[in-house]
Amino acid sequence: MIAVFGTAGVVFGVVRWISMDLPTPEQLTAIHAPVKTVVYDVRGRVLHEFFRENRSPVPVKQLPPNLINATLSTEDRSFYRHWGVDLYGVARAAVTNVLKMRRAEGGSTITQQLARNLFLTHERTLSRKAKEIALAIEIERNYSKEQILELYFNQIYFGEGAYGVEAGAKTYFGKPVRELTLPECALLAGLPANPSLYSPRRKPAAAKLRRSKVLRNMLVTHSITQVEFDNANSAPLGVTPVRYSNDRAPYFTEMVRQHLDEHYGSNAVYEGGLKVYTTLDMDLQQIAERALEKNLSDLEVELKLKPTRATYVIPALDTSHAGLSTPYLQGALVAVDPKTGAIRALVGGRDWNHSNFNRAIQARRQAGSAFKPFVYTAAIDNGFHPTDIIVDEPVSFPAGDGTLYQPANYDKTYRGPVTLRYALQQSINIPAIKLLRKVGTSLVTSYARRMGIRSPIGQNLRRPTPCSRTTASGTSRSSSSRSRTRTGRCSRRTRRGPPRCCPRRPLRSSPPCFRA
Repeated sequence: MIAVFGTAGVVFGVVRWISMDLPTPEQLTAIHAPVKTVVYDVRGRVLHEFFRENRSPVPVKQLPPNLINATLSTEDRSFYRHWGVDLYGVARAAVTNVLKMRRAEGGSTITQQLARNLFLTHERTLSRKAKEIALAIEIERNYSKEQILELYFNQIYFGEGAYGVEAGAKTYFGKPVRELTLPECALLAGLPANPSLYSPRRKPAAAKLRRSKVLRNMLVTHSITQVEFDNANSAPLGVTPVRYSNDRAPYFTEMVRQHLDEHYGSNAVYEGGLKVYTTLDMDLQQIAERALEKNLSDLEVELKLKPTRATYVIPALDTSHAGLSTPYLQGALVAVDPKTGAIRALVGGRDWNHSNFNRAIQARRQAGSAFKPFVYTAAIDNGFHPTDIIVDEPVSFPAGDGTLYQPANYDKTYRGPVTLRYALQQSINIPAIKLLRKVGTSLVTSYARRMGIRSPIGQNLRRPTPCSRTTASGTSRSSSSRSRTRTGRCSRRTRRGPPRCCPRRPLRSSPPCFRA
C-alpha cells in the first residue's frame, strides 16, 4: 500500500513537471475529431463519402451494451473507478512483463488510450508515457465517464482505414454498429489492440483467437453467461468478403467534391462532417450506366474494334488512372430535368478506374443533331410553320477556297419534299442546312446565345463558308451537360440557368466537438 501511494506522489510530481508541453485547457475542453462528409442522392441514399479519417460519430447511448462490456472487460475493467490512471493495472502489467521477459500486457486505461490517440504519438518513451498520464488525468477532470467513452469509441482506430466503431462496423460487417451481434461486438472490441495482427480478413485465425479472449474476459466479468459464451465462441467471424464501399456514380461525386471544395474549402470537405444532398437519382443513374455500356459494347462488336473495355488491362506503371483517353471506345451521358435544371444522371465515362476524365462536363465535342432545335426554334419564331415544305435533296455550296461543299444525310438517302416537323423529327441534315440558309446564321446564333450557349459557334458565321453551313448539323464544340441544358430549354416551363447538382447548402453532421 505504501508503494502504491508513493507511486501516486511521483505521478503527480511528473504531471507538474511536464505540464508546459500539454494542450491548453481550451483544447482539452473542446476536442474536435475529423468527421467524414457524406453525399446523398435525391432519395437520401448514400452515394459517396469524403474523408481523411473514415469516421462517423455515434452517441454512446446508441452503442450495443455488448460492445461496451466487451471493451471494458478487455481494455479497462476499472474504468468507472479510476481517475484516468489505474495504478493497480500498471503494477500488474509491469510484473507480468517482467516475468515473461517481454511486453505481454499493457497498463493503459481507456482514458490514456484516448489521450494518446488525440494528442500524442505511439512512440514508447518515458516522456511520452508521462504526458499520456498527465493528459488522462486532465481529461478525467473535464469530462464525465460517458463522454470519455463516447470520445473513445468515435476516435479509436480499427484498421483498414476505419476510425470509430460506426466506421469499423460498416468496414467489417457492412452494417451500422447498433445492429452488431455479440460475437461481432467481441471481434470489433478486440481489434484496437493491434488492427494489423488481428485483421479478420488477412489473419482470420488470429482474429478468432482474439475474439475468444474478449469473450472469455466478458465471461469472467459476468457480462455474459456460459451459454452466450459457447454460442458466440463457436460462431463464424461473419466478416463481409470485401470491404464496405460507397463509391457510386464516381464522375458525379467528383464533380460534387470540386463544387464543395470551391465553396467551402478542402478541410470542410474532408473533416467537416457535411451532409450533402444532391439531385442525382441512383435508380436513373444505374439505368444510364447500363444503357451507355450496352450501346458502346454493341458498337465495339459491330465495328470489330480492338481493344475493347472487356479486354483492356491498366498498365502496371499507371497508378493515377487520370488519362484523358483510353484505347477503347468511350462515351458520356447526362440526364437533366428541364423543369428544374436538376441533374438526375451523369456518366462521364465507362470506367472511373481506367480514366478519371469526365467527358460529360470536360470534353468538348461537336453537338451534332442536338443543335438542330435551335435552327428550327429561330425559324418557327420568325414566320415559318411546322407544316411548311422543304426539299430534302443533294445540295452544294461554294467554299472560300474555290471548292464545293457538299453536305449529306447520315443515311446517305434523300426523301424529297418533307415538312419541317418531319425533318426535325427524323433529324435530317439537308433540310436543317437549307433552313439555316433561309433564316440566317446571325439570327440562329442569337437564339443559341439566348438559350445558353457560351462556347464558340462555328467560324466566320457572317460569311457563306462550310463552317457556317455545318453549324446547322452541330459542328460547334460543347460539353454534354451544356448541350443537354440548351436543348431542354426548348420544352415548356423550363428553368433557366446551368444544370444543378446540389440544390441546397450542405448540412453539418452531429457536432464532432465535445465541450465539457
